[in-house]
Amino acid sequence: MKVDLNRTSLTKLDWNPDSCEDFESRRSIAQSVLGGITWESDEEGHLKCPGQHLHTSPSHKKDCTIFVDGVPNIFCFHQSCREEVAKINQLLKSEIRDEETITHPNEITTREKLVSLPRTEPNRFEYDLITAAKTDKPYLIKKYNWDPADAFEESPTSIGDNPNQEWRLLLGLYEKTDIIWIGKEYSSGKPEHAKHFKTVSEWLDCEKIIVPFTCPSIFKPGSYSRSKDQILAQRYLVVESDDLSHEESCSLFKWMRQFMRLRAIINTGGKSLHAWFEPPNSEQEAELRIILPALGFDSAMFRLSQPCRLPGVVRLDAQKDPLLGLPVYQSLLWLDLEGIA
Repeated sequence: MKVDLNRTSLTKLDWNPDSCEDFESRRSIAQSVLGGITWESDEEGHLKCPGQHLHTSPSHKKDCTIFVDGVPNIFCFHQSCREEVAKINQLLKSEIRDEETITHPNEITTREKLVSLPRTEPNRFEYDLITAAKTDKPYLIKKYNWDPADAFEESPTSIGDNPNQEWRLLLGLYEKTDIIWIGKEYSSGKPEHAKHFKTVSEWLDCEKIIVPFTCPSIFKPGSYSRSKDQILAQRYLVVESDDLSHEESCSLFKWMRQFMRLRAIINTGGKSLHAWFEPPNSEQEAELRIILPALGFDSAMFRLSQPCRLPGVVRLDAQKDPLLGLPVYQSLLWLDLEGIA
């Protein structure tokens, strides 16, 4: 069973991609729906994005990819075409599903068995999601292969070459009046910690920042604690893993881009990459709380007050660059400020 969250909920997907894959038939259907496709293999090709007219940055030949193995889908690196691509994806899936239902009318899939599972069996439901995620992890990493170096080159927003000012770029994800926390891990909970809670405008007036952590949530006026009752709203969900390699994490971030908008990736200067996503809806979040830990991500990041690494700051517990002898920065790897005022 291939884990996929292109729709609102994992349990609403409709067929097992391990069954009845006829690549020749799927390629034919895809071309009838999408027009010309340059096939790189039996199951993968490149095409002109159906939402290319909406792109806000230059379009390239390999920006838009189609996969016809597993749950077929189109993926474009641009974000401005997201809604149009989603519509075409649904049409493509519907056409292929209808054809395969006719060809294999008696096929009972693992997906259908999962969909028919009563939600009154939470332990069994959770077990099936965990099993699916663990089983599909190698498949997802291979299918959505995304090298960190490629991610840096494909960043929609230019990151530039001034690493000690990258915290300013990340603050571009917020409104100027949002109150955010920046500090050391334990700079919270006492009145003297109020200085770590400032509006974005106030932080931008600072010449530099040397403390290593921030929090993706925004806080109420007068806050001096990251406690849950002081949080005004969740702005982003940060996803990270100390167990996955950078390449594995990046590939799974690319998979997650199908159902959540990716806004930033931060290289922490240590074991992990931190991906900042716009928050999922409540139904997706309930399932992601089960799926992401099974894929190797840290469940602690679902805590709204959890600290995470701020780019543009030297990581003091990291060894210096072995070649240049320079300090290691927590740095931006990918940033998307498109559509943020």
